[in-house]
Amino acid sequence: PRFFLNKMGYTSITQVCVGDSAEVALTMLFADIRHFTSVAEGMTSRELFTWVQGYFRLMTSIIEGHRGNINQFIGDALFALFSSAKDGVTCAIAMQSRAQQLNVQRLCEESASVPVSIGVGLHHDVLSLGILGDDKRHTCTAISASVNLASRLEGLTKQLGCRVLATEAVVDQLSPQILKETAMRKLGVAQMKGSLAATPIYDVFQADERAPQAYKAATLKTFERYTKLALRPDDQITDADHADIAHLRSTLEAAAERYSIKDVSMAAMEAVRDPKSGRLV
Repeated sequence: PRFFLNKMGYTSITQVCVGDSAEVALTMLFADIRHFTSVAEGMTSRELFTWVQGYFRLMTSIIEGHRGNINQFIGDALFALFSSAKDGVTCAIAMQSRAQQLNVQRLCEESASVPVSIGVGLHHDVLSLGILGDDKRHTCTAISASVNLASRLEGLTKQLGCRVLATEAVVDQLSPQILKETAMRKLGVAQMKGSLAATPIYDVFQADERAPQAYKAATLKTFERYTKLALRPDDQITDADHADIAHLRSTLEAAAERYSIKDVSMAAMEAVRDPKSGRLV
């Protein structure tokens, strides 16, 4: 792909050699269809293949429209790379918006009862871009422990009830103007399975539907106070803190009820919080 050639300093594909690599700072995006088995239920193998191909065509168009590049299709998931965090974040929001439009279309044209829901994880770090394989078969790929982190972050969207999760490494790359324009809230510090590294993560809720988005925007300060108190080691939480945590949670639950939604993130974070470190694991 032209994206890889440019990032590795090539001007022509004839310059490519197996084993070549270059270290580049990029934003990684993992996206996966939730409840794929339910979405696929009732389709023949051929119908399912055609549907997935159509879905990937839509998402590829959005990714390339935000100057990204698809690195891999993995079953019903995809892995894409972006030169900037801004492009990755705005692409993730656009992908979620298109998924919602796709649901309306499926309901009208196909009478589909199971909506398409996707989770997106975003991380920014230095990767090794290179050419793997042998003389007969080779491929462009990105390798780093951070790739696994981005993938696991996408998996965490299911547990926390979020559509888009981004690490602090992504948020730190955004300009003040983009930060002002992008609705998000800090959740806590996550330690991904199989990794000793811990990173603060953010719920990019601009990708949410209207009611959850309005609720999260209205309760930002209350939610921030809640996470600062609740996501700490047990031995640092006093009896007074427990009372404050319960009050804040009650306040947030009442606000969610006013917006006719259910915010599952609090219960989900408490379920995956490590009592010794306070981290989300």
